[in-house]
Amino acid sequence: MKVEIGGYDLVYSETIIQFENHPIIITLRDEIEGDFIFHIYFVTNRLNPVMAVNTTSIDMFNLRIDFINFDNANNVGSTQILHFGTLRRRNLYFNYRVFDIVNCGKTLIVNFYTQK
Repeated sequence: MKVEIGGYDLVYSETIIQFENHPIIITLRDEIEGDFIFHIYFVTNRLNPVMAVNTTSIDMFNLRIDFINFDNANNVGSTQILHFGTLRRRNLYFNYRVFDIVNCGKTLIVNFYTQK
Protein backbone atom coordinates (compact mmCIF):
# COMPACT_ATOMS: atom_id res chain seq x y z
CA MET A 1 0.00 0.00 0.00
CA LYS A 2 1.25 3.48 -0.84
CA VAL A 3 -0.38 6.64 0.48
CA GLU A 4 0.51 10.14 -0.71
CA ILE A 5 -0.85 13.36 0.77
CA GLY A 6 0.17 16.54 -0.99
CA GLY A 7 3.95 16.48 -1.32
CA TYR A 8 4.35 13.80 1.37
CA ASP A 9 4.49 10.00 1.50
CA LEU A 10 2.91 8.25 4.46
CA VAL A 11 5.64 5.86 5.67
CA TYR A 12 4.05 4.58 8.89
CA SER A 13 0.57 4.80 10.38
CA GLU A 14 -0.74 3.00 13.42
CA THR A 15 -3.42 3.03 16.08
CA ILE A 16 -1.85 2.08 19.41
CA ILE A 17 -3.82 1.27 22.54
CA GLN A 18 -1.67 1.91 25.59
CA PHE A 19 -2.25 0.08 28.86
CA GLU A 20 -1.09 0.54 32.45
CA ASN A 21 0.66 3.79 31.45
CA HIS A 22 3.56 1.89 29.89
CA PRO A 23 5.70 3.92 27.48
CA ILE A 24 5.19 3.35 23.77
CA ILE A 25 8.30 2.74 21.70
CA ILE A 26 8.14 3.02 17.92
CA THR A 27 11.09 2.10 15.71
CA LEU A 28 11.19 3.35 12.14
CA ARG A 29 13.63 1.24 10.15
CA ASP A 30 16.24 3.17 8.22
CA GLU A 31 18.90 1.13 6.48
CA ILE A 32 20.64 4.31 5.20
CA GLU A 33 20.99 6.59 8.26
CA GLY A 34 20.18 4.17 11.11
CA ASP A 35 16.86 3.31 12.75
CA PHE A 36 14.93 6.19 14.36
CA ILE A 37 13.35 5.28 17.72
CA PHE A 38 10.57 7.27 19.39
CA HIS A 39 9.96 6.87 23.14
CA ILE A 40 6.46 8.13 23.90
CA TYR A 41 5.26 8.88 27.43
CA PHE A 42 2.02 10.25 28.82
CA VAL A 43 2.84 12.45 31.80
CA THR A 44 0.60 14.26 34.28
CA ASN A 45 1.85 17.52 35.77
CA ARG A 46 -0.58 18.62 38.47
CA LEU A 47 1.43 21.79 39.21
CA ASN A 48 0.93 23.08 35.67
CA PRO A 49 -2.25 21.63 34.15
CA VAL A 50 -1.58 22.96 30.63
CA MET A 51 -1.71 20.35 27.86
CA ALA A 52 1.59 20.26 25.94
CA VAL A 53 3.92 18.08 23.91
CA ASN A 54 7.64 18.21 24.71
CA THR A 55 10.39 16.51 22.75
CA THR A 56 13.84 15.66 24.05
CA SER A 57 16.64 14.26 21.95
CA ILE A 58 18.19 11.27 23.74
CA ASP A 59 20.81 10.83 21.02
CA MET A 60 20.88 11.06 17.23
CA PHE A 61 18.68 7.95 16.85
CA ASN A 62 16.32 8.30 19.84
CA LEU A 63 13.71 10.96 20.56
CA ARG A 64 11.56 11.17 23.67
CA ILE A 65 8.07 12.62 23.23
CA ASP A 66 6.16 13.59 26.38
CA PHE A 67 2.43 14.13 26.03
CA ILE A 68 1.76 16.22 29.14
CA ASN A 69 -1.69 16.40 30.75
CA PHE A 70 -3.54 14.43 28.08
CA ASP A 71 -5.82 12.94 30.76
CA ASN A 72 -9.46 12.94 29.62
CA ALA A 73 -8.33 13.93 26.12
CA ASN A 74 -10.74 13.26 23.30
CA ASN A 75 -10.13 14.27 19.72
CA VAL A 76 -6.89 16.02 20.64
CA GLY A 77 -4.04 16.16 18.17
CA SER A 78 -1.55 18.17 16.23
CA THR A 79 -2.95 20.82 13.91
CA GLN A 80 0.19 20.83 11.76
CA ILE A 81 2.71 18.15 10.95
CA LEU A 82 5.80 18.28 13.17
CA HIS A 83 9.31 17.98 11.70
CA PHE A 84 11.42 15.36 13.50
CA GLY A 85 14.62 15.05 11.48
CA THR A 86 15.20 12.75 8.53
CA LEU A 87 14.42 9.19 7.52
CA ARG A 88 16.28 7.64 4.58
CA ARG A 89 17.66 11.12 3.86
CA ARG A 90 14.20 12.66 3.50
CA ASN A 91 12.57 15.12 5.91
CA LEU A 92 10.47 13.22 8.46
CA TYR A 93 7.20 14.56 9.85
CA PHE A 94 4.84 13.42 12.60
CA ASN A 95 1.10 13.85 13.16
CA TYR A 96 -1.01 12.41 16.01
CA ARG A 97 -4.42 12.09 17.64
CA VAL A 98 -5.05 11.07 21.27
CA PHE A 99 -8.15 9.63 22.93
CA ASP A 100 -8.38 8.71 26.63
CA ILE A 101 -10.56 6.32 28.57
CA VAL A 102 -10.15 7.24 32.23
CA ASN A 103 -7.98 4.72 34.13
CA CYS A 104 -7.60 2.51 31.02
CA GLY A 105 -4.76 4.15 29.11
CA LYS A 106 -4.67 6.22 25.96
CA THR A 107 -5.36 5.45 22.34
CA LEU A 108 -2.72 7.05 20.15
CA ILE A 109 -3.01 7.37 16.39
CA VAL A 110 0.32 8.24 14.77
CA ASN A 111 1.30 9.03 11.21
CA PHE A 112 4.86 9.53 10.00
CA TYR A 113 5.46 11.16 6.63
CA THR A 114 8.49 11.87 4.48
CA GLN A 115 8.60 14.85 2.18
CA LYS A 116 9.01 14.15 -1.54
